[in-house]
Amino acid sequence: MKPEFYEPIMLGGSNKVGVLLIHGFTGTPKSVEPWAYGLNSAGFTVHVPRLAGHGSDWREMRKSHWGQWLDSVDEALKNLAENVDEIFVAGFSMGGALALRLAEIYPERILGLLLLNPTIYDNHIRMKLSKVLAPIIPSLKSEGTDVAKPGALITSQQRISLHAANSLHKFRNIVRKELSSINMPIKIFLSRQDHVVPPSNGLLIANSVSSENVEITYFSRSYHVVALDYEAEELINESNAFIGRVLEQINENSLNV
Repeated sequence: MKPEFYEPIMLGGSNKVGVLLIHGFTGTPKSVEPWAYGLNSAGFTVHVPRLAGHGSDWREMRKSHWGQWLDSVDEALKNLAENVDEIFVAGFSMGGALALRLAEIYPERILGLLLLNPTIYDNHIRMKLSKVLAPIIPSLKSEGTDVAKPGALITSQQRISLHAANSLHKFRNIVRKELSSINMPIKIFLSRQDHVVPPSNGLLIANSVSSENVEITYFSRSYHVVALDYEAEELINESNAFIGRVLEQINENSLNV
């Protein structure tokens, strides 16, 4: 794998609005790169950190846990805040869970969330047994891709650490418990045909948060990794439009005070 597959993405913008974009479990910034550049094309500063333990093989992933993944995005959020005045957080798959957790921790710092096929639960028996299986079977073969476009990679790893999978399972439980504390605007993107994360995850989020502004957009021609699939342009356009609407509403509210 080429080294640039692992590198964080940092794109300077022409305005004072920033977007922290978070990739998914076993993935790298490369899996959301078109989304990052599309957001940047609207003038936003975009940072895509590489999560701890990601970008290498499953043995390195096995050494990491959800606390370190959260530390990765927490540090990235603070770095982004040094360069912009207003921040949105976007997350893909597990990145969506991390985005939600940041919103729970920093409600005053984040203006809105963009969640692409977010995961906050998994009822697959393999996930439920990950804690028991991890000492016996440390890794399982990765399923690879879930995109309509051939050759699009969503993971840098050929195998998945069950230790890391169990840590993800614990983290999602933590996130779900405090969803009702979130009241900021949220845009949720869901693929109707997602073989990795059922769309019901996104609907559960929409029904659990306290936000008055929750928008849901469905994709019919793309699978899990929309940023590398046929509807990437729609994802970018809808994201930029959502951010624009939120900023416009904030400006209107400030004028009416």
